[in-house]
Amino acid sequence: MHDDVMEGAPDPFTFTAPVFVDRGLHRLFEDAFRYAKSSVQPDGTMPCETAILRLVARLRSHCTEQPRSSETPIACIRRARQRIDADPAAPVSLIELAKEANLSRYQLIRAFARELGLTPHAYILQRRIALAQRLIRAGCDLAEVAVRAGFYDQSHLTRWFVRQFGVTPSRYCVVAR
Repeated sequence: MHDDVMEGAPDPFTFTAPVFVDRGLHRLFEDAFRYAKSSVQPDGTMPCETAILRLVARLRSHCTEQPRSSETPIACIRRARQRIDADPAAPVSLIELAKEANLSRYQLIRAFARELGLTPHAYILQRRIALAQRLIRAGCDLAEVAVRAGFYDQSHLTRWFVRQFGVTPSRYCVVAR
C-alpha cells in the first residue's frame, strides 16, 4: 500500500511543520478510523480503503516537497466505469477496479475524482441507487430491489436512498407508480 499511496512522493516523506491544524484532515482521520474499527462493512472494504487513501493523500499536502503530477488517461477510468455500469450490483473491490484500469488504487481514486468528482465507491452507490429506482418503478418488492441492486439488505438500501433523495424507497414507490 505504501507504494500505492506514495507514488510520486519524494523520499523521505517529511512534514512542513511538526504540528499543524487541518480540520479537513481531522474529518478524514475520523472517517478512516470509523471504517477501520467497524467489524461489519456491508459495502465491503472499498469505503475503508478509500477513507485511508484519502487521509494519506491529505497528509501529503503537508509534505515539504509536493509530489510530481501524473495525468491519468481518461480511457483508464472509462474501463473501470464500464465494469461498474455493466453490473452495478456486482461486488467489486478497489483492487479489482484498479487492475481493470491498470492503475494503483490511489491513482484510481484520484483519477475518478478528477474526471467525475466522485470516488469509485460513491459512483458505485449512485449506479446502484439508479438501478434500484428502475426496479421500484418496474414494481419489484423492496426487499428484492435491495438484493438485485447490490445492497446488503433493505435497510442498507433505505439508508442510501434517503441520503440521495430525502425519501424512503417505500415513499418513492408510492410516488413513482
